[in-house]
Amino acid sequence: MDKRTIKIKKAVALALLKNNRNEEALKELQETEQLQINFYGEDSLQLAKTLKIIGALQLVENNFIDAQRYYSKALKIFEEHGIKAAVTDLKKKIKVAREMREKTLASRPDH
Repeated sequence: MDKRTIKIKKAVALALLKNNRNEEALKELQETEQLQINFYGEDSLQLAKTLKIIGALQLVENNFIDAQRYYSKALKIFEEHGIKAAVTDLKKKIKVAREMREKTLASRPDH
């Protein structure tokens, strides 16, 4: 596996996203995530960017817990690299995911 293959796989996933083929995009992104871990390591910025996209996709699909999990992983990496703008952005996204989850739970008839 090389960088070019990983980039192409990620580009395919982003194209799928643009065409609202979220399930297929998620599968491609999760495969990209694993390839990036193997190639770049678990603390790479490339991985953090992919995790952030997966988190956003999970949020759109109302998978709030998964969204928070992916955002949190990305946040940790961006913090380690000192990327302040990404850290600020992700903290907001985590808060939104948490609030959306709480709102969904509160609106259920059994609560």
